[in-house]
Amino acid sequence: MLRLHEALQIQPILSSSKAAACIGASAPTVNNAFRKLESLGLVHEMTGGHYGRLYAYTEYLSILSQNDEPL
Repeated sequence: MLRLHEALQIQPILSSSKAAACIGASAPTVNNAFRKLESLGLVHEMTGGHYGRLYAYTEYLSILSQNDEPL
C-alpha cells in the first residue's frame, strides 16, 4: 500500500493497470490497496465501473489546487 501511495504522489490520478505496472504488483494486490485507501478516504474511484477504473488522490489534488501561486 505504501508503494501505491508513493505512486499516487507522482501521478495523482491512476488506473489500476497503470498502478500495477508502476509499482510492480499484481492487479488483485493493487485493487485491494485501492479499496483500502478508498475506505480511509484518501482516494476516490472516478468512473463508477468495474473495468478501466480511475482513482484520484483527492486530498493531494485538493492541496495542490488550494493556491494559485506555482509551487
